[in-house]
Amino acid sequence: MQRYQSKASVAYTVIRDQILDGTLVAGSVLNQEQVAANLGISTTPVREALRRLESEGFVRMPAHRYATVASLDLSEFLPLFDVRAELDTMAAGYAAVHHLERDRIAMRAAVDALDDHPDDRIRAMRDFYSSIYHASHDPILIDHLTALWDQSNRYQHALRDYSLTFPHMYRDIVAAVESGDPARAELSMRTHLDEARAAINHTIEARDNAPKTSADAKEEKTRAGGSPGRGSTRSRAATSPAR
Repeated sequence: MQRYQSKASVAYTVIRDQILDGTLVAGSVLNQEQVAANLGISTTPVREALRRLESEGFVRMPAHRYATVASLDLSEFLPLFDVRAELDTMAAGYAAVHHLERDRIAMRAAVDALDDHPDDRIRAMRDFYSSIYHASHDPILIDHLTALWDQSNRYQHALRDYSLTFPHMYRDIVAAVESGDPARAELSMRTHLDEARAAINHTIEARDNAPKTSADAKEEKTRAGGSPGRGSTRSRAATSPAR
């Protein structure tokens, strides 16, 4: 039996997914009337969904202007990553103690998928970490880490042109978890995350030092508090039916 979702929840999920997967980029205008028409609903649940997204930092809703997708500051990703790293390490330790045979199968399949789906590396990475989280069998930890991934997903897409993955280390993490030794699992996860953080930091510095483009200037204006006017170009996702 399908779980019932309110119209506001449906609108929230559609818009949020398009923001997370990069379909709706930073600065994209969200015309409430157009979004409502695309979804076949009134503007009231769309407005409710946008308010919820605003409270979560995904959307900006200045008074008397169109809502827009919130801008990204890549430097904000590192603190978010650091919080997640602490919990990732904890999850690996818990997984070493509590994993079951079905978790072992899921973790190995997730590692294999990293090689099988190079074009969808971000999704494959998330699935790998999720397999570790679920192997911990700690629902509170799983919920917190899922939320942190949702928050960081946009940054992952912003950095998608750069190699931030270490396939051999993912296999090492799984082997450490399977060993049943929580200290070894935590060390393996921490070692991987330290290398990943260094690569992310290098990537952000490289982007910061790269020559500015017109798109960069527009993004900086949006981050500083500017907002696209009514004549601004809207993203395709905001003006075409959501599927």
